[in-house]
Amino acid sequence: MAYTQRQDLMTRVGITGHQNLGGDSRQQHVKRALQHVVSDFPIPLVAVTSLAAGADQVFTRVMLNHGAEIDAVIPFEGYERVFATKSSRDEYVSLLALASTVTILPRVGSDEECFFEAGKTVVSRSDVLVAIWNGKPARGLGGTADIVKFARDTKHLDIKWINPDADGKIETISARVLP
Repeated sequence: MAYTQRQDLMTRVGITGHQNLGGDSRQQHVKRALQHVVSDFPIPLVAVTSLAAGADQVFTRVMLNHGAEIDAVIPFEGYERVFATKSSRDEYVSLLALASTVTILPRVGSDEECFFEAGKTVVSRSDVLVAIWNGKPARGLGGTADIVKFARDTKHLDIKWINPDADGKIETISARVLP
């Protein structure tokens, strides 16, 4: 599917996805799929992301390699405390320093409620959404499935779905029913 952009704007590509992408082989499948998907978008590009571990960080690096700017949507002040590993926290700090725009959202409740609000903000700022998702229901509020449903049903965005459980298989979700 070809994407068109308004002449006065950049193509704003949002991300939602799992923090744990699995082993190196699965991560490489996801990265190759992302490179393929991103190469189809008209430039110039903006990556709209919360810079979370896993999918967000891989997506952001791929987008940077395609010359994108970063629009960082941070779920709450002190977000860096939620990163489980030093390497993912360091990557967050590194990518945050490269962001052209940083929005820190006000706390709206629990961490999960804040993640959901951040995901909805990412979707609302995007022309298209990339979902790195196994197709299963969210394990908590604001999970990948929740954001995909919001993007499809509320914002009516096209979604490029990369399934890490299927060797990075790429599908487009628009009007089709979620699994």
